[in-house]
Amino acid sequence: MSSFPVFRFAALTTLALLAASAYADIYKSVDADGRVTFSNIPMKGAVKVYTDPIPMGSSKVHGKSGGGSKVTAPSPADFPRVDAATQKSRDTNRRQILTDELATEQQALSDARKALADAQTSTDAQNNPQKYQERVSRLRDNATLHEKNVAALQQEMARDR
Repeated sequence: MSSFPVFRFAALTTLALLAASAYADIYKSVDADGRVTFSNIPMKGAVKVYTDPIPMGSSKVHGKSGGGSKVTAPSPADFPRVDAATQKSRDTNRRQILTDELATEQQALSDARKALADAQTSTDAQNNPQKYQERVSRLRDNATLHEKNVAALQQEMARDR
């Protein structure tokens, strides 16, 4: 009977080691140049940013016939949850921010187009053609930038519908 406690200790130690290896720890480190590195290997100066228990004996990722991958493991038990009212409030705030930003970009686009039209009808082209071309090019680039911003914001808002 004296070997039973030794066997029990060995079995518990083995289980503890297996359980400890079933976690996917993520560490974040920043080097002297400011580059951020994420790793599952702890390094000097690294900070643990995430611990995810991996289900024993199962694979987290299963291939699909379409070539993509899908994570089939549920969220960790300690993963933060948000109630529906809070999420709806966040979605409403996000939508309002996008709406405000779209209005600002549309106004900036209107102003940029007006400035471009004014520059194209000015008489500066005769006095200094090179300076005129540089100014019109700069104003055209500015208008194009605002057009792209408006399109991107409209696309982002369309995803929420």
